[in-house]
Amino acid sequence: MKSLADAVVYAVIYIDLREDPEEHFLEDDVSALESIAYSLHKATQEEKNALADAANRGLAEEKSSDRPREKFIQAYEKWMENVFNDDEWTGNNRNR
Repeated sequence: MKSLADAVVYAVIYIDLREDPEEHFLEDDVSALESIAYSLHKATQEEKNALADAANRGLAEEKSSDRPREKFIQAYEKWMENVFNDDEWTGNNRNR
C-alpha cells in the first residue's frame, strides 16, 4: 500500500501544481483531480493513514532535497487536509 499511496499523493500534487500558461489542460486537470478526490473519499481508515504517511514522506524528501520546491513543501504539508477537506485532518494529522 505504501507505493500506491506515494504515487497517489505525488500525482495529485503534480497535477495541481503543474504550470499550464495557456491553460490547455486546465479543464482536464480539474476533472482528473475531482475524480481522484471522489475515489479517495471512499478510502478506509487504513488507506487514509497510508496516504497521510505518504504525504509526510514526500514532505521530508522535498525538504531534504538539494533544491527544495516551496510549492511542493506547502502542498505536502496540508495534503490530507486539502484532499479530504473535512474536520478530521489538520495538515496530515488526524484530529480525532
